Amino acid sequence: MDGKYVPSILAAIGGVLERHMVEIGFLAGEGLGLKTDPTAQVVGLDAPRGPSCPACGSFDMRMIEGCMTCAACGHSKCS
Repeated sequence: MDGKYVPSILAAIGGVLERHMVEIGFLAGEGLGLKTDPTAQVVGLDAPRGPSCPACGSFDMRMIEGCMTCAACGHSKCS
């Protein structure tokens, strides 16, 4: 491709994606990596959570009519 040896179709696809990300400003340049640190702290992830649902695992348990009920799947110990 463009005079370069490409060892596989996967490498060719990766090259196209990398060039696109450089063009839109997501990457600093070819082979240079990300412009920002992906391990930087994201706002709001450290917020305290309530109990998780024993049925589906979501953190969407709410007190409804005196009983903890999951808003995601409807699981309740009272029913």
